[in-house]
Amino acid sequence: MASEEEQARLRLPITLRFHSDLKNRATVEEDELAARVLRRLAGVERGHPFPKGRAWFPASLG
Repeated sequence: MASEEEQARLRLPITLRFHSDLKNRATVEEDELAARVLRRLAGVERGHPFPKGRAWFPASLG
């Protein structure tokens, strides 16, 4: 879940981008807070950096 501070800062809706050249992958771009909250909700918080403003997720998350 998101903390009270995160809830106040979180911008909705969160945009997931799906990539036709990469099967089963989606990204959250330019929104590190949204990526961090989604990781926590999906149970994949550890070990996933936010390189170049992009966080990768399995397409099943979308």
